[in-house]
Amino acid sequence: MQKNLKRILLLILLITTMGSTQSFAQKKGKTKAKTQKVKRSAAESGDYYNGHKIYTGPRGGRYYINSNGQKTYI
Repeated sequence: MQKNLKRILLLILLITTMGSTQSFAQKKGKTKAKTQKVKRSAAESGDYYNGHKIYTGPRGGRYYINSNGQKTYI
C-alpha cells in the first residue's frame, strides 16, 4: 500500500514540475537579450584581388568569382 502511495506522490510531483513552461529567469524577469556582432564583409569594404571583387562566405572563407564563373578561394 505504501509503495503505491509513494508512486502516486512521485507521479504528482513530476506532473506539477513539468507543467511549468516558464523558466525561473523568465518568471523573475531576468531574461537577457541576445546580441549579435555584425561583421563587415569583404564585399562591403570594397576589397579586390587581381581586379576581382572579394566576397566572404558564411563560414568566413574569402573568395572571388573567376572568369569561368566559379569561386576561387584566397
